[in-house]
Amino acid sequence: MLATTEVLKKEEKEEEAEEESSAKEEVEEAAEKRKKYEFIEDIPGVGPATAEKLKEMGYHTVESLATATIKELTQAGVGEKQAAKVIAEARDSLALSFIRADELIKMRQNVKRLSTGSKQLDELVGGGLETQTITEFYGEYGVGKSILCHQLAVNVQLPEDKGGLNGAALYIDTENTFRPEWIVRMANAIGMDPTQIAKNIIYSEAFNSLPANEPVFIMNDNEYHRLPIGEVVERRSDHEIGAFAFDPGTGRMNLHKVSKLIKHRISGGRLFKLRTEYGREVTVTGAHSLFLGQRVPYRYLRRKGNMRPFAFPAELLKVGDRIAIPRRMPIPEKDVKRFDLVDKLRDFKSDLIADSSRIMLRHTGRHKAPALPRSMEIDQDVLWLVGFFLAEGDYTHNRRGRDVGIRLTSGPRFLRKARQIIKRKFPELHPFTHGPTLCVRSRLLALIFEEAFHLPATSRGVGSRDKRIPDWIMTLPLGKAKHFIKGFWDGDGYHTRPRKGRMIFHTSSRPLAEDLAILMLRFGVLANIHAINIPLKPNWKRPYRVEAAGLTSNNPLELENVQQNLHAPSYGDLAFAKVKSIEETSLNKPEVVYDFSVRPNGRPVENFTGGFGAVCCHNSDHQVLLLEKADKIIQENKVKLIIVDSLTAHFRSEYLGREMLAERQQKLNSHLHRLVRLSRAFNTCAVVTNQVMARPDQFFGMAVEAVGGHIVSHSSHTRIFLRRTASGPVRICKLISSPYLPEGERIFKITEEGIKDITEEDEVKRRR
Repeated sequence: MLATTEVLKKEEKEEEAEEESSAKEEVEEAAEKRKKYEFIEDIPGVGPATAEKLKEMGYHTVESLATATIKELTQAGVGEKQAAKVIAEARDSLALSFIRADELIKMRQNVKRLSTGSKQLDELVGGGLETQTITEFYGEYGVGKSILCHQLAVNVQLPEDKGGLNGAALYIDTENTFRPEWIVRMANAIGMDPTQIAKNIIYSEAFNSLPANEPVFIMNDNEYHRLPIGEVVERRSDHEIGAFAFDPGTGRMNLHKVSKLIKHRISGGRLFKLRTEYGREVTVTGAHSLFLGQRVPYRYLRRKGNMRPFAFPAELLKVGDRIAIPRRMPIPEKDVKRFDLVDKLRDFKSDLIADSSRIMLRHTGRHKAPALPRSMEIDQDVLWLVGFFLAEGDYTHNRRGRDVGIRLTSGPRFLRKARQIIKRKFPELHPFTHGPTLCVRSRLLALIFEEAFHLPATSRGVGSRDKRIPDWIMTLPLGKAKHFIKGFWDGDGYHTRPRKGRMIFHTSSRPLAEDLAILMLRFGVLANIHAINIPLKPNWKRPYRVEAAGLTSNNPLELENVQQNLHAPSYGDLAFAKVKSIEETSLNKPEVVYDFSVRPNGRPVENFTGGFGAVCCHNSDHQVLLLEKADKIIQENKVKLIIVDSLTAHFRSEYLGREMLAERQQKLNSHLHRLVRLSRAFNTCAVVTNQVMARPDQFFGMAVEAVGGHIVSHSSHTRIFLRRTASGPVRICKLISSPYLPEGERIFKITEEGIKDITEEDEVKRRR
């Protein structure tokens, strides 16, 4: 009988051993299956071209594809069927499928916990913050949310037996609250090297904005403008705005509708003014991304197209880096065939005498006032004359300071041409020469140049610094615009012996130099703008030089067919110019900064052109984009903690009004789900802080509630409310919701060394 029992026990042990062996084999098979695809290129249906598109969209790893949606992949140019297949393969590779509850229990054993630094707080959340979920801390200003995030960023680097996760932290700061000083003190308190701790915190400040006076290049109401971004956001939001942006996949510049106008209020930080070769400049906040040129490996290293734009924070750029600038500006053409001078001079209607074909000014003198044609054809002669005048022309005045004519200065050959054009267009006028100057005494002609042509009032150099090319000329068809450039070239007077392969213009107006360079960009010619450093006398003005080199022709009339050989790397319609200097300025008071979001039909183009001379600036939805691009950073740096401090700060400032509520909540929901998917795919701990809003209708209980509504409350796995006490550094944390933990309260304190448990002495003080 005993022998039989022993035999049965032996058989049971053998069966258990077999079951354990088979279970082990299943685990090993599942592990092998998870290792099936190491790179996204290994997934069936993802070729080199598709992989490149996916990486541009932010999908660098198999994990990110496994947690993607079909709609997200179709935005990368992948068909719906192929997208479904790719996602299915990625999920099979990671063994993401239906499982039994007992298997889920085994999987939950992989969940790890991160200590907050306070035993009381750890006890409240079941032993520490869980991985694969979102933990939300919310409370009023100054309760310690950001300090708690600093502590977690340090603690996550501890070994697992000491409450850490032995990994790095990804810290997204939206309120400029991150302070390295806290990191140093907290690291010293736990006996770790502050320098090494700081290296393992990948930080990004989610401000992506320009100061109010920084110019941007836009189309507004079908008109071209170069305006301060603050004016565009504040005064032109009621009209459709188009920005000049490049396609991230091809580098081709195009005009895209601005999806959203954004403004932030920042309390501090720094502004960075970057100057590049080709004379381009831009001023941005430190975290605003410009497009750093990254080399793409080719077999032939000297290939010119081997550089691609990569969004990079301005504060991390250094002298010698190359950033993207346009080498072509696709300003839409808008032809102007004829001017009705009565309409153009409507502000002087009471002084005009006009019939169906002629126009003249009322005159009280002895001589008859000359009459000019009422309708003026805008042909190549008129455009040449306008360019010639803008180069070296000005207005003459009488003793009362009123314009009475125009004056043109240049060489004899060009003055003869100007005289012939004036006689053809205005037969009743009598131009005369005086040395190197051609004069025309006609107040009506001066009014035409100033009011109809929009050429600024200048006289003997006064006002010459403010000269600009009129916007109507900037949008002319290229076949006409080249005649304006030729007129300026001839009036400039520096081309008796033009240099081979170069076009050079001189002016004492910096804005005019910029306009000339932008007009050249319409022809696909990148010109350099630089100030000529010569000793200046008191009445002299700083001259500027606009120079385009490497051209197949130096004749402005051949600009439509000219080719340019740049020394700088290029990609599509982009060139990568070296940063020559970086100037930092501290913000000592709160300032409003502005930005654009460019997402045509949901496609994340997310760049626009701004600054002096045109520089490619990055998108506006920086906080969202940081998570979309985070999978590669998480994988390469072994990130085990993702912090967003604060979650809703930007959403509250960018989406104002009840009419924007639905869009805000949809964007916030997508952002949170992206965070959840990253935390599950990489087994990381996700922590967000949240702002609160007052509840004036609440007389009892909590007088505040978290921002974000049900979208945030449903997405957050664990929600903790923080509030102050009357005893200084002591804080009360209350567990508001958790899937399996009971509600409760605990107490901790904030010290110079970070988050600590309170002592008996602290408790006595608190109760007093």
